[in-house]
Amino acid sequence: MAHPDAHKDPESFAAVQRAFLGARFPLDGRASKVLRLMLEGPDGCDALLSADRFEMRFAWHPSRHRYYLRDAPPIVSQLLTFAGAEPGTRRVQATIGPETIPAVQYPLWSFQVRHLWMDASDSIVSIQIRNGALDVTRSTRPDPLPEPIEQPARFLDVPSPCHVRTALPIRLPSATFVTVPSSAARAGGPSIWRTYRVRRPTRRCSGPGPRLRSEPGR
Repeated sequence: MAHPDAHKDPESFAAVQRAFLGARFPLDGRASKVLRLMLEGPDGCDALLSADRFEMRFAWHPSRHRYYLRDAPPIVSQLLTFAGAEPGTRRVQATIGPETIPAVQYPLWSFQVRHLWMDASDSIVSIQIRNGALDVTRSTRPDPLPEPIEQPARFLDVPSPCHVRTALPIRLPSATFVTVPSSAARAGGPSIWRTYRVRRPTRRCSGPGPRLRSEPGR
């Protein structure tokens, strides 16, 4: 599972750097699960590691997914082992798989042939994984996956959270999601509905309602 609060961990990033020098860290259940996300599907992923982040983007989902840096050293170790990288190698290009990962605090899983690129500097490590069915040469490096679509927060004034026109009539708990027509739909345009998160006011419903803040996925 991705964790938005998985921030600074210079000790784990230092361990990642030692993995490129030849140190090896065994997979545990958490690391095996994240590695599976990177390798099992054919669509590929891009990963960036530094002292304050372990971030991945998947071809099938245009978002930034954050993971705990403490899971990175065993993942990098395993990728370097699959690639047969020599200690001290800072740039890796290899075709790996098929392989089966044994059950260690996480069920057994496997993956098919994948192309792997890894680059390490003192401040950042990049990893790219692509489908092994793609025809690549040693001089070819894949284009980065598309950047996530950034959607700014939008606000909507409503009369009262107890009288919002929703797709289904509901009573609002302390925090919930409500669906309301977009400004285009309210102006007679296409029927587009958007979802917003709303918190119940501290006093009983009366007077102007709160502003609803949209929370689109990154």
